[in-house]
Amino acid sequence: MIKVTPDKLQPGMRLARPVMNKAGMALLGEGTELTELRLL
Repeated sequence: MIKVTPDKLQPGMRLARPVMNKAGMALLGEGTELTELRLL
């Protein structure tokens, strides 16, 4: 598994593990595909 810093994330990447906050709550689940954020 490759660790990637947030500034290197790209649309289409999938999470190998959940993203957790400091309290242990899952913010994004394993397998979530990252998408591009578009602000209008």
